[in-house]
Amino acid sequence: MTKPFLVSAEPEGGGEAVDLVVKPRAGYSNRPDAICKEIFSTVLAKELGIDVPEPVLADIPKGLEFGAEDEPESKAMIEQSYGLNYATVHLGNGWKTWTQGANPRGLESDVIESAFAYDALVQNVDRKKDNPNLLWKGDRLVALDFDRAFAYLGRSVLEIMPMLMLKDHVLHSSLVVGNGTVVGNALWENWEGWRYSNQPEDLISGEANELPINNLADDDLPKMLEWLNSFSSDPEKFLQYITDSSI
Repeated sequence: MTKPFLVSAEPEGGGEAVDLVVKPRAGYSNRPDAICKEIFSTVLAKELGIDVPEPVLADIPKGLEFGAEDEPESKAMIEQSYGLNYATVHLGNGWKTWTQGANPRGLESDVIESAFAYDALVQNVDRKKDNPNLLWKGDRLVALDFDRAFAYLGRSVLEIMPMLMLKDHVLHSSLVVGNGTVVGNALWENWEGWRYSNQPEDLISGEANELPINNLADDDLPKMLEWLNSFSSDPEKFLQYITDSSI
């Protein structure tokens, strides 16, 4: 839907060009706040050890649409997206799309659990069996696309859990949930290690003021932070909800 495209881009200040996957702002259509939620979720994922592509901002100049002459819809999106856009550094070749029930031998169970639990933490409703948005290669599992994260802001965890439909998550069939186990312990440990020196608010300070988040609803960001802080106050209870919802 966002019509992402591949470009070669120069880093600000010069340097060797890199390949980027750009998601033009116009592709978010009637969900202008989605770009902020995607950036926030991707940056937080990196902080918590979830493997995601390196997020960057790409400045789309006028004239770039010339490269999409054969794709009228994509050309129109580029023309409507001049300026800063969300992008990620291209992962390269050799990656496979995750399929339901896949469990490559090179992947640790904690990697699968953490990706699954993180989607629940950020209320990502867009990683189902028919739309995995996951790539894997060797011992790496990379999560893509968080533009539908924080789908249920302002609601309680008891309301959110059923709506997330965790049993329909593409990684659910690859979980190993035994008696007395809690799904997502590795994510919890990473959160505990990170939060001693950081807070969710830190992700939006400094250079984040330059991000293209002008269309974020005034109360979205406070609700995002409130939700994450509630997890921080009682992660064991939250992860138990995830576990119970997955059995």
